[in-house]
Amino acid sequence: MKLFNRLMAMLFIVVQLVLLWIPFELDYLYNTRLGFMRQILFMNETYNLYLISWIFWIIVIVSILVTLFLIINKSKEKYIRIIWLVILLLITIFLKINIGRNAPLYYYDLACFCLVILIQLVIVKKKFQKGEFNYVNFHKNR
Repeated sequence: MKLFNRLMAMLFIVVQLVLLWIPFELDYLYNTRLGFMRQILFMNETYNLYLISWIFWIIVIVSILVTLFLIINKSKEKYIRIIWLVILLLITIFLKINIGRNAPLYYYDLACFCLVILIQLVIVKKKFQKGEFNYVNFHKNR
């Protein structure tokens, strides 16, 4: 079971790296002389891209609720998790507000980043359930 958990963690990390790489590759394809991505974007203009915006706001709301719940249940072991969720929350809000919404690849980039945030929340939750980030266990292992 331990091997399976490690393989799943490695798979999650690889998926995160791929999802973080996709926006750069899409930008490269969009800026080629052939305009490959421009044709795809114009073909997809009829699709509803508001779903990605909804996913983003759901992630922000879940992060806020989890952070508030952790602040209410104060304990020294959970401060790292609270800080991490606040950082993720600030980054996502910064990306939503400051990145140009008129950019042609904005929603594609936002979708990739939202998926990375979801995977990161799953990893952090699993690590805390197993007690790997526990303050007490850290000092026992020293």
